[in-house]
Amino acid sequence: ALGHALSLRFNFQPRKIEEIKDFLLTARRKDAKSVKIKKNKDNVKFKVRCSRYLYTLVITDKEKAEKLKQSLPPGTPCPQVPRGGSNGGSPGPDKSQERGQGGQGEERPSSR
Repeated sequence: ALGHALSLRFNFQPRKIEEIKDFLLTARRKDAKSVKIKKNKDNVKFKVRCSRYLYTLVITDKEKAEKLKQSLPPGTPCPQVPRGGSNGGSPGPDKSQERGQGGQGEERPSSR
């Protein structure tokens, strides 16, 4: 019974935005925490996290996506989400860079 009550109370489904103008207005809101960009083979997804909902805009035109990326608010954090799937080449270098910059493996034995 408790699970049912919680599902009725916290129904935070993602919202789809159809227009670029609406997405820009949403991204400029005070409660917009971050914008994530996910590039796929045939589309680019822009996701803005607000206090209540995650708003998503899907763009199939690469040039429009690049223009939208340039016109996002400058203060909003905008991480690139790596593409999942069988493409193992892109996540590999990121992990090796993190290990090299962090240096956690070298520091642990000396601190003991």
